[in-house]
Amino acid sequence: MVLSKWLPIHKKQEQLLRRQDNPMNWMERIHRELFSDFFGGSWLEPFEPMSKVFTPNVDVTEDRKYVYVNTELPGMVEKDIELILRQDHLILRGEKKEDYAHEERDFYQRESHYGAFKRMIKLPAEVNSDRIDARYKKGMLKVKIPKLHPEKKQVKTITIQGE
Repeated sequence: MVLSKWLPIHKKQEQLLRRQDNPMNWMERIHRELFSDFFGGSWLEPFEPMSKVFTPNVDVTEDRKYVYVNTELPGMVEKDIELILRQDHLILRGEKKEDYAHEERDFYQRESHYGAFKRMIKLPAEVNSDRIDARYKKGMLKVKIPKLHPEKKQVKTITIQGE
């Protein structure tokens, strides 16, 4: 029997919440922690192959003139990545392939995720589809999209009327 330090559930959730991670991975970890503490095992074991799908992390930011989409795609090459702009969504598709034959090895621990993925990213503004710049370097895809109508900073002082 293995003994581990007991933490109240709210402490475990707090620890998990501090991690910046995919919400689905966070939910899986909470369920795994709760059920392994209670039942001594994971109720997710039959579904584990489905939970090991690669899902890239995406950051969307904007300034006055551009929308920026940065995506972590480690271990991929440009030819395996596809970008499509459809109305107000940027669609990112691709496949992260394994670089070795796993049938020759027995895994002691496996945390790498592989497979096909698709992300639909809602853009925060109307964009100019003719001038999109996408660059992939060292596992990072950086997309710079010009806004169709760049915001003009307008500052207006409003007079307040008294009674």
